Amino acid sequence: MANKLKLDEAKKHIQAAEKCMKTSFTKWNPDPDGAASEYIKAAVAFKNGQAFPEAKSAYEKAGECQLQCKQLFHSAKSFEQAGFIAKEMKNFDETAKLIERATNMYLENGTPDTAALALLRAAKMIESERADRAVKMYMKAAGIYEREGNSRQAADAIRSAPRLLIRTDKHDEAVTALQREINYNAEGECYEIVNRLVVCMVLLHLYRGDCVAADKAFKHAYVYPAFSGCEEADAVEQLLEAMNQGDETQAATILNSPLFKYLDNDFAKLARDLRENPPDGLFFSGGSSAKNSAAANESEEEYPEGLL
Repeated sequence: MANKLKLDEAKKHIQAAEKCMKTSFTKWNPDPDGAASEYIKAAVAFKNGQAFPEAKSAYEKAGECQLQCKQLFHSAKSFEQAGFIAKEMKNFDETAKLIERATNMYLENGTPDTAALALLRAAKMIESERADRAVKMYMKAAGIYEREGNSRQAADAIRSAPRLLIRTDKHDEAVTALQREINYNAEGECYEIVNRLVVCMVLLHLYRGDCVAADKAFKHAYVYPAFSGCEEADAVEQLLEAMNQGDETQAATILNSPLFKYLDNDFAKLARDLRENPPDGLFFSGGSSAKNSAAANESEEEYPEGLL
């Protein structure tokens, strides 16, 4: 009964909005401002009556009317609300589309902080279903804060991006996103966070099987003021040395230490996977792992006289 009353109320507001947009001999111009107000009232009533498709449509119509009145900020709010309704309908692509439109309006209106917050809210809403789209939103939000000169907020905004990329096995893209997170934290002088993220970067490179990139990331980290002599630097140096020596036992012991086990979950899982199932060729010294030794023996048997 309550839902029916809400739906009846919503329909009356829709009729009032449509009346605002009509012209006649005595009313030469439509009234988009009045129509927007009625559409918003209708949207709220539809939402309370659990009629989500109608609520979404009403918010979109309100946004279009506000756009006609050059009310960019209010129009953006209406499209953002429509995006939230789309999420309730589990239409995650439509959520992203509507909130990205709202974001562009906020930027055009000169309210970048509101634009970034809208992106972050939307990304959080859709990340479990549309990880790729969420990553783009997180990175766009970070870019907005970066342009505003707010490195710390940029670092917070991009934080979820590399972790989502790792979960979706896009490790090369995760490297790029993680480097941006490191850069933002360095610019914001959050050096304790930088130290931990360097550990994460080294793990990520090792998981990709790229020991050279891991070593470069470690050596480059000495440009950060607090890295030299810190616990993270010592642990990474010992890990890389163990791998260089082909000492899987020592590497596994280091990867099982609290420093690696209590990283953020996605990076702690990388450390666990490296410990339990390292990629082929990860131990790259003359004292190589059992896997590499076996491969070398097979090669010698297949080409007893050498390759030439």
